[in-house]
Amino acid sequence: MMKKLTWIAVTAVLLMLSPAAMRSASAAAGPDAGRETGPKVVRSKPAAPVEIDGVPCAAGYVFRFEATGRLSQCRLDRDASVHNADLQRGSTVGLNPDGTLRFVFLPGTTRVGEHSCRGQGHGWMTHFHPNGQLRLCWLARDEVIQGVPCSRATFLGEFVGGKYATTEFHDNGALASCLASSATAVGGRPYKAGERVRLDSEGKPVPAR
Repeated sequence: MMKKLTWIAVTAVLLMLSPAAMRSASAAAGPDAGRETGPKVVRSKPAAPVEIDGVPCAAGYVFRFEATGRLSQCRLDRDASVHNADLQRGSTVGLNPDGTLRFVFLPGTTRVGEHSCRGQGHGWMTHFHPNGQLRLCWLARDEVIQGVPCSRATFLGEFVGGKYATTEFHDNGALASCLASSATAVGGRPYKAGERVRLDSEGKPVPAR
């Protein structure tokens, strides 16, 4: 009985605090995560799927930049390539005023190239380079990337530990940064488990910021 009550209490606390945790996860992806800045955006709610600026938007809420009428944000009605990024149906895409891809919320854990990235809701923000290469994601499981053991992102890790376990890439697909999931060495430089590894586009260690 006590175990059941304890579990209920823990679950209730996590449910109350989960929005804060998800905000911290989005914040790690960029200072503008979770809030609109810049040009004014207006909302509409088409009853049927509609294609805007070449993006297949699902029925429901669609956001446009008021001054230009260009697409700001919508949920994809089907699998599509959006500004060179291959995305699944149900992904929410956010665009800049110039039409370039600003962010993506994946519909769930999604295979992006060779990597398994977290999604679902607005908790885990994914980014792409203009050439369509993955720029930032929250790994759903530990992965060894270019010989580097990279750590997955978890709800408790972000909320309790404040890990900000983003995994980032250069526009050539090379690993740029991740948290080491175990002790390792790269280019003769040792890293402890939980330490951030930063590499240049050729795979060489760069100084910590």
